[in-house]
Amino acid sequence: MVGSLKSDVAPNPRASCRECGAVAYRPVIARNAAGRLTASGLYQCTGCKLRFKDLSEWRELPAHTPDINASAADFGIQTRLGN
Repeated sequence: MVGSLKSDVAPNPRASCRECGAVAYRPVIARNAAGRLTASGLYQCTGCKLRFKDLSEWRELPAHTPDINASAADFGIQTRLGN
Protein backbone atom coordinates (compact mmCIF):
# COMPACT_ATOMS: atom_id res chain seq x y z
CA MET A 1 0.00 0.00 0.00
CA VAL A 2 1.33 3.40 -0.96
CA GLY A 3 0.55 6.12 1.54
CA SER A 4 1.78 9.56 2.28
CA LEU A 5 5.35 9.73 3.48
CA LYS A 6 5.76 11.19 6.92
CA SER A 7 9.00 11.73 8.71
CA ASP A 8 9.37 10.52 12.28
CA VAL A 9 11.88 13.31 12.78
CA ALA A 10 10.52 16.76 13.55
CA PRO A 11 12.11 19.55 11.51
CA ASN A 12 14.80 21.45 13.36
CA PRO A 13 13.93 25.17 13.25
CA ARG A 14 17.58 26.00 14.00
CA ALA A 15 18.56 24.51 10.64
CA SER A 16 16.62 26.96 8.53
CA CYS A 17 17.11 30.40 7.01
CA ARG A 18 16.23 33.30 9.30
CA GLU A 19 14.82 35.25 6.34
CA CYS A 20 12.71 32.74 4.40
CA GLY A 21 12.71 29.47 6.35
CA ALA A 22 14.46 27.46 3.60
CA VAL A 23 16.34 24.42 4.86
CA ALA A 24 19.14 24.34 2.28
CA TYR A 25 22.09 26.44 1.20
CA ARG A 26 24.92 26.00 -1.28
CA PRO A 27 28.49 27.21 -1.67
CA VAL A 28 28.99 30.26 -3.86
CA ILE A 29 31.29 29.28 -6.72
CA ALA A 30 33.03 32.14 -8.51
CA ARG A 31 35.98 32.86 -10.75
CA ASN A 32 39.18 33.86 -9.00
CA ALA A 33 41.73 36.37 -10.36
CA ALA A 34 43.22 33.63 -12.58
CA GLY A 35 39.80 32.90 -14.09
CA ARG A 36 39.36 29.52 -12.40
CA LEU A 37 36.10 28.49 -10.77
CA THR A 38 36.60 28.14 -7.05
CA ALA A 39 34.67 28.19 -3.80
CA SER A 40 34.44 31.79 -2.61
CA GLY A 41 34.11 31.03 1.09
CA LEU A 42 30.52 32.31 1.00
CA TYR A 43 27.30 30.33 1.04
CA GLN A 44 23.91 31.24 -0.42
CA CYS A 45 20.42 30.31 0.76
CA THR A 46 18.50 28.34 -1.86
CA GLY A 47 15.26 30.13 -0.96
CA CYS A 48 15.99 33.84 -0.71
CA LYS A 49 19.58 34.11 -2.00
CA LEU A 50 20.89 35.44 1.35
CA ARG A 51 24.71 35.25 1.29
CA PHE A 52 26.70 34.46 4.41
CA LYS A 53 30.07 33.21 5.64
CA ASP A 54 28.98 31.49 8.84
CA LEU A 55 25.91 29.32 9.48
CA SER A 56 24.94 31.45 12.45
CA GLU A 57 24.42 34.36 10.02
CA TRP A 58 21.97 32.16 8.09
CA ARG A 59 20.09 30.84 11.12
CA GLU A 60 20.03 33.63 13.67
CA LEU A 61 18.78 37.18 13.57
CA PRO A 62 21.75 39.50 14.00
CA ALA A 63 22.04 41.71 17.08
CA HIS A 64 22.80 44.53 14.66
CA THR A 65 22.34 44.60 10.90
CA PRO A 66 25.65 43.75 9.23
CA ASP A 67 26.00 43.80 5.47
CA ILE A 68 25.77 40.03 5.03
CA ASN A 69 24.41 40.48 1.52
CA ALA A 70 27.69 42.00 0.39
CA SER A 71 28.46 41.26 -3.21
CA ALA A 72 31.17 38.81 -4.15
CA ALA A 73 33.00 41.78 -5.68
CA ASP A 74 33.49 43.05 -2.12
CA PHE A 75 35.63 39.95 -1.63
CA GLY A 76 37.52 40.36 -4.92
CA ILE A 77 35.45 37.67 -6.64
CA GLN A 78 33.66 37.80 -9.97
CA THR A 79 30.39 35.87 -10.17
CA ARG A 80 27.74 34.97 -12.66
CA LEU A 81 24.39 34.14 -11.09
CA GLY A 82 22.08 32.46 -13.54
CA ASN A 83 20.34 30.12 -11.13
